[in-house]
Amino acid sequence: MSDLSVNAYEIQYARRCHCGLIALYLTAWSDANARRRFCKCPRSKVSSCGYFEWIDEELPRRAVMVIKDLKTKLDAAKVERNNLRNKFYLMEQATMVQRGSKNLFDEMEDVMTVERHSLKMKLDEMEQFQLVEAEKASKLEVKVKKMRNIILVSWALLFVLVVVGMMK
Repeated sequence: MSDLSVNAYEIQYARRCHCGLIALYLTAWSDANARRRFCKCPRSKVSSCGYFEWIDEELPRRAVMVIKDLKTKLDAAKVERNNLRNKFYLMEQATMVQRGSKNLFDEMEDVMTVERHSLKMKLDEMEQFQLVEAEKASKLEVKVKKMRNIILVSWALLFVLVVVGMMK
């Protein structure tokens, strides 16, 4: 749901629940609220005071869809990366076992080196893909915030024009 690191944003929006405890700062990943931040009582549902507060405004539906799509791709990349890491680990273990049998190791060494190199390259590609997708999501978030501000200013100007028009 959210990482456990504390950043300036979390400190800025630190809230206390009705119990007097510091509220949890989390990020939602539901269909309707993808990537939306909120605070809630840190206690379990049974003993919770019921405190819940959205920190962010609701994002446009298109932005939510794009963020969910990027998250799905990122999750798939993480699964593939973990699979490659497991293969790499198993190959390392096989290499250590084969060292006991010098003749077999000598025959398999070239094959293992090529495969290890191939897996390492795939792992590097998956990690690069993960960074690119995370950067895309971040840029999209900035664009959505700018668009939201433009809409708010437009509404304010429209309101002023209507009020001025009514005063004439």
